[in-house]
Amino acid sequence: MARALHAKSLHGVDAVCSEIAGAATEVIDGIECAGITLGTGNRFRSVAPTDDVADRFGRLQQDLGEGPSFDAARHRCTVRTSDLRADSRWPALAAAVAVSSPLRSAVSYELFTDRDRLGALNVYSTRAGGVSEEAINRGHAFTAHAALMLDAARRHEQFQVALSSRDVIGQAKGMIMERFAVDADRAFDLLRKLSQSSQKSVVEVARQLTSQPGTLAPGDAP
Repeated sequence: MARALHAKSLHGVDAVCSEIAGAATEVIDGIECAGITLGTGNRFRSVAPTDDVADRFGRLQQDLGEGPSFDAARHRCTVRTSDLRADSRWPALAAAVAVSSPLRSAVSYELFTDRDRLGALNVYSTRAGGVSEEAINRGHAFTAHAALMLDAARRHEQFQVALSSRDVIGQAKGMIMERFAVDADRAFDLLRKLSQSSQKSVVEVARQLTSQPGTLAPGDAP
């Protein structure tokens, strides 16, 4: 399973999250559906639900701003509940689950590495007390592998974005050098000046110049 996750890491965060959630339902006994919570601090989003039930539950937690997945991601811990309807930690969620969700028990494992907090893996059962101690321990082992693969996918995406940004800045500098007969340092100085005056990042300015060359006016000469 770890090898399968690693193979997906080059396909991006979304692909890895889907693989992790799907694999969790196969690896952890008693689990019927799963999903991922991504984010840190107080900014989270639910992704990769394995079915509509997990999707609705993720949205419910997001709407109410409480639940096991948020606590796991916020506090860097495993959060478990044997009956969502009776858990006093999340009173609004407990009331909502009682009338709108078939889910009863849940375990949320924080996804983290030695450097970063990534979010949480959330696994669910429609039975109260549906996840045994043995299954929970198995989930810990699985989540350790999953976090490493998610981190690899995230870093690969960041590298691709950085590479793309470098390329577009290089193109914009080349246009400025050719148009105004200046060297690379002077061209980059102009990009920074345009960035400051427009309150946009250098990358955004570079993209605008490469897609709309006419926006570079003679008065902009470095």
